[in-house]
Amino acid sequence: MSIPSELNKYPVLCAFLESDPPDTSLVSKLATGSYNLALNNGLSLLQLCAYLGKTAHIQASAFQDYHGEIKNRSYSAIHLAAANGHLDTVNYLEGYLNDGEKKEAVQAIRYAALVDAAKNGHTEIVKHLESYLTDQEKMDAIKIDSYSVIRLAAANGHLDTLKYLETHLNDQEKKAVTKAYDYSITRSAAKGGFLEIIKHIERHLDEKEKKEAVKAYKYSVIRTAAEGGFLEIIKHLVESLDEQEKKQAIREDRYSPFQLAAKGGHIETFRHLETYLDEQEIKQVIKSGDYAAYRLAAGNGHKELVDYLEKQLDEQEKKEAAKAQNYNITQSAAKGGFTEIIKHIETHLNEVEKKEAVKANRYAAYRRAVEAGHPDTVRHLETQLDDTEKKEQVKQSNYMIIRNLAKNGHLKMIKHLETHLNEQEKYEAVKYNRYAALQNAISQGHREIVHHFLEIADVLAYVEMHDEEYGANYVYPFIEQKLRIIAQAKTSYEQANPNGVFDVSAEEARHCFYILRNLIRRNNPDLQDDFLLLMDIPAVKSLLHTAVTPEEQNELLRLALSEDNDWAATQLLQVPAVRHLAEQSNFYQQFNLGALDLRRLAQDHESSMTALTQGEQKRLKAAMERYEPMMKDAGVENLFAELLNDLSSRYQQNPASIEYNGQTLVLPEQWSDFQALNLDADSYQHAMMAYYQHTVHTVLRYFSKPNPWMANNASYVYVDEEQAGRYSTFEEYKPLIVLFWLAAIDSSIVGSDNFKTPEERLDHFLMELALIGRAHNWDKTRIATDAKGSEYEEEYDDLEGDKPSCFSGVKRRLFQSVPGHPLLIMLTLDDVRQELREFVRHFYSSNINSLNREKINDAIETFLDEDTIDEILVNLNISPTKQAEFQQSLVDKYGEQANDSQFTQWIRTEFSFKGKEQGSHLLNFMDLGQLRQFLITPSLKQGENPAGFFSSDSLRNTEPEQLDEDSPSLNKAL
Repeated sequence: MSIPSELNKYPVLCAFLESDPPDTSLVSKLATGSYNLALNNGLSLLQLCAYLGKTAHIQASAFQDYHGEIKNRSYSAIHLAAANGHLDTVNYLEGYLNDGEKKEAVQAIRYAALVDAAKNGHTEIVKHLESYLTDQEKMDAIKIDSYSVIRLAAANGHLDTLKYLETHLNDQEKKAVTKAYDYSITRSAAKGGFLEIIKHIERHLDEKEKKEAVKAYKYSVIRTAAEGGFLEIIKHLVESLDEQEKKQAIREDRYSPFQLAAKGGHIETFRHLETYLDEQEIKQVIKSGDYAAYRLAAGNGHKELVDYLEKQLDEQEKKEAAKAQNYNITQSAAKGGFTEIIKHIETHLNEVEKKEAVKANRYAAYRRAVEAGHPDTVRHLETQLDDTEKKEQVKQSNYMIIRNLAKNGHLKMIKHLETHLNEQEKYEAVKYNRYAALQNAISQGHREIVHHFLEIADVLAYVEMHDEEYGANYVYPFIEQKLRIIAQAKTSYEQANPNGVFDVSAEEARHCFYILRNLIRRNNPDLQDDFLLLMDIPAVKSLLHTAVTPEEQNELLRLALSEDNDWAATQLLQVPAVRHLAEQSNFYQQFNLGALDLRRLAQDHESSMTALTQGEQKRLKAAMERYEPMMKDAGVENLFAELLNDLSSRYQQNPASIEYNGQTLVLPEQWSDFQALNLDADSYQHAMMAYYQHTVHTVLRYFSKPNPWMANNASYVYVDEEQAGRYSTFEEYKPLIVLFWLAAIDSSIVGSDNFKTPEERLDHFLMELALIGRAHNWDKTRIATDAKGSEYEEEYDDLEGDKPSCFSGVKRRLFQSVPGHPLLIMLTLDDVRQELREFVRHFYSSNINSLNREKINDAIETFLDEDTIDEILVNLNISPTKQAEFQQSLVDKYGEQANDSQFTQWIRTEFSFKGKEQGSHLLNFMDLGQLRQFLITPSLKQGENPAGFFSSDSLRNTEPEQLDEDSPSLNKAL
């Protein structure tokens, strides 16, 4: 048995099943898997091998518990092997069973293995299975559901199996089988075209009963045979009827045997049925049901039968048939893609009527041809439409037709419809409703359509940022294919034009720009040649520094810095325009440390997708080093449960509420309790809005699995199959959520700015989580007016069901959730300068005292006069050990971001002696540390000093704030 195509989604499984001999090295990757095939879902590896008859692969799999595997799901493996005719597999599996279990396997699920083996004509397997049964049990199996095993064998044309099963029956029982359900076995055999089956079962009937079988359900068997075009069966069946009964049989249901034969294009059957009627009635057959037979023949593409029927119609009747039921014939033929039929029908219509046929029922013919994917038919119908009408059809209901085509896999049709759209409209068609067209193609596995949509630069820009959702499955293969095409085009061009320069169009260049962005994001050395290929294309190079993405100048360089992609940054900086722009922005040092442009973030719906900067990555590492031991000791799940309990307590203390019947109604935390309130529709809606605006409850909903408050159209959610509900992507972020929660409530940490206390940090943390839970409820904008009366565009919460953030966007928002925490704040050069100031002040306040103060002042005066460093100043230098302690103190406080090269290099420079072999840290840090106060004798007033060093015109009489980098004395001397 060949490997079904449905299994192609399991490549490792296919490799194992196709291996001969079986590749046992793959078994460990498959043994615990669950596989879906046709109507059989959740199959184990053994069950799937049994289905396919792969006995050798079952043997090679070396299951730990063959016995248990075989008995699993009511001996499903034996059932599947038997149903598909694999007797050797059945025998092998039975080798693990005792006699009692073998019988159980046959009797399981009402003898399902035996019934399905008979249904599929596997007589030898039926005999084998029966060998475990007593005579009474064999009869029990055959009599289930009024002899369904025999009826199924007959319905599928298995005469030998039918005859064998009948050996267990007496004549009366054979008759009973044939008459069951008003002779259903005859109708089933007629439907399959099994004349020999019909003749065989008729042997169990007398003449009266044969007639009853034909007349059952108003001659249903005749209609069934006519639909299948089984002329010989019709001829055989009517032998039991008299002439009047024959006429009645084909007149039933307004001549439906003719219509069914016409639908299938069975012209010989149609002609034979006519022989039972006179000529006048034959025309009535054609006109019956608004020319139903004619419409069915034409609508299903049967031109020969159409021509035959038209011979019996005059011109006016042909026109009537073409226009019947508002041009139904054109709509049906369009759905089937029968362009030639449509052209033929149009010969009976004038120009106005042709256009009416296309426009009927809101352009139903056009829509049906489009949705069925028949480009030739669509092109023909479009000859009746002007350009505006064509565009309107595509744009109708916000490009719904594109979304439907994407779902149904009609790529050629999508491409054709796009010829009526400009580039922006193509993008809008895919983008509408959070890229529903793209999601439809992905959900149905239409990879070619996904790749086609990715040919739109703005679609690629969106998709490539969502690496978790789309990267490996769609973006990477698409980019690989695109790069291969570009490389081939470049080679071909250069061979044909040795002196030419390969280039691409402006739109293609934008596309290449976003491919470059993805290559930078992936930071894979194997992709460097591809990166250089694109960078060397002139149209692409001209974009490298520009804001291809609005308000994102030099985006690629900044992304390279964020991703720590030194190689890509080096290549980009070789482009003068990129380097010049970088120089103007001090090479984005602030960005490199995580100082994002908050104004841009506020304007960017997907700001959470901005790559984490190096500083942010280091900041997370530092926080994990602090809190991970707690997480390991207590357990993430336990801590998360503690968070949920805290949230529940907070909600109980300050619940959401509404005014209801003149009183305040407190809204319960749980969905079931809320539903039990049985509110009227208006109050119910007000309650939902109160929930949506409640921070703590929003967080609880975000963490709910399932979340009954979720919007029906919410994207980026998971489905809880057990509870038939949907929930957000929070589970994969539990460790990170717990980490930030621990950071927020850490009482040993003194925060900064407006978030000094744990309670302040926690409030902000919960607010950010609530925003994550309703991230895409803020997708819409509206015009608002500020205090001065000026209009501006603002985002707002739509107060609809929860639409949480996508997976890839959660991390950014979590990073913003605990401001003020020293391990989670943006360390800047000003912060480092302040830390160094405090360090040197503490150092010198501990090392300058009454015993050495005068000598230090003398040494400083000597330095100013003679530019020489006295030994006492050298002895006061900060040792390398102390310098290292300072650096470590920064790491302890701020985490790994303190080790950023910008900071460490600045600190080394501050501790250096400006190129001199010997120097004084006291002199170096005099201004930075405001160290003069430590050199003033406490008992003396300012301006008084026996040594005269702090005289009115000396340096020592200068207030600290008066000193700046241009001070002429000390700084110049240094």
